[in-house]
Amino acid sequence: MAAEIVMPPLSQTTDEVKLIEWLVKEGDKVEKGDPLCEVETDKVTMEVESFASGTVLKVCAEEETQIQVGQIIAYIGEPGEETPPVPQSFSVSDKAERKESAGKTPRAEEQRSKKLKSGSAGAKAHLMVKNLAEKKGIDLSLVTGTGPEGLITRDDLKNYLEHPGKAGTEEFLPLTRNQLAVAENLRISFREIPHFYLKSSIDMESLLRWREEHRQNDGRAYSITAILAAALARTLLKMPVFNGYFEKDKIVLRKKIGIAVAAAREKELFVPVIPNAGDKSIQEIDTVLSRHLEKLRNGELESADMKGGTFTLSNLGMYPVDEFSAIISPKQSGIISVGRIEKKLVIDDQDALRIRRCCTITGSFDHRMISGALGAEFLGEIKKFIEEEINNL
Repeated sequence: MAAEIVMPPLSQTTDEVKLIEWLVKEGDKVEKGDPLCEVETDKVTMEVESFASGTVLKVCAEEETQIQVGQIIAYIGEPGEETPPVPQSFSVSDKAERKESAGKTPRAEEQRSKKLKSGSAGAKAHLMVKNLAEKKGIDLSLVTGTGPEGLITRDDLKNYLEHPGKAGTEEFLPLTRNQLAVAENLRISFREIPHFYLKSSIDMESLLRWREEHRQNDGRAYSITAILAAALARTLLKMPVFNGYFEKDKIVLRKKIGIAVAAAREKELFVPVIPNAGDKSIQEIDTVLSRHLEKLRNGELESADMKGGTFTLSNLGMYPVDEFSAIISPKQSGIISVGRIEKKLVIDDQDALRIRRCCTITGSFDHRMISGALGAEFLGEIKKFIEEEINNL
């Protein structure tokens, strides 16, 4: 005997739901627990599952209609099995079918059918997705599947319907745990911290000359990022308020300086930390940073390597980027962003034009604890170290 599929109680506030769309059609085979249709209740969309296994013998309710709890919506049984008559008010009329086909010529319907059969046949999708695609007139070969082994999901179909102009041109890239954590931290930070930005042009001649004259024990040149990190650490020693962060009604100051350095691997952001940077020489900072970057390249960077940061440095000088403004990390007062080094015409103290290698640094600061004047002084100290004090090392 054919099983009656009735609308189950889905809401505590109403006995009526709206049937949005059928996910199966008459003649389809279903298993117990397979979704049959999509309904809306209290503005929440959910699926109604089959209470039985078998063949869909009859669909007894129309899409875009209100359905009462307990109302028969379908019959499931053995192929060819007879079903009892359904009250007229419950049955699916052919009015919708006539409306759907109105204005379509037999030739157009034939072409559409051929296209679906040829294009969708080899697509990987569950039966309900294929049925929905056929109903909507969608060629599944144009839809990018994001499920296992390219399986096309209902979300893929929904995305295709919402963005038909981008058919077959979009794909979804899953985020790693690290990317999700970084994204969430930066979202919270940018929402809660009132950022303000200051820029300063830095003459890099002294730094570059010092770098040429001083080498590591193995003959390697010091990393420019390591030298900048050392300049930042020394400035934080002079102005310790920048080594803290704002929390409710107070500023929390840290005694140890941890310089977090933004780095990338396969377009993914990582921020390894140079611990106790205020106590380290340029050589020691370079050694720690080199070790971190080597581990990053080999995919061996650990979470412990990215803990303890109190201020961040982001250097994009190796890219064609003149300047940029970065987002402050949570529980920090700011971040220094460094653009590329380029030659500029500069007027010196004797009003003579000279060609100098310069770059622009941008400070992003938390305005709740850092004033504009204090931020300007901070950049001035970094500038002073790079242009003057490095000559005395």
